[in-house]
Amino acid sequence: MEIKKQISLEVVHPNACGIDIGSRSHWAAVGQNAEDVKEFGVYS
Repeated sequence: MEIKKQISLEVVHPNACGIDIGSRSHWAAVGQNAEDVKEFGVYS
């Protein structure tokens, strides 16, 4: 049986926001809970 290594990342700036820019919507996240993630529509 193969043992898989778990990789973890250190939290450097816990109050920083992550943003995913997409062609149909943008996602922004602050925190680690699902309710901390918001979707924004794209307008042209």
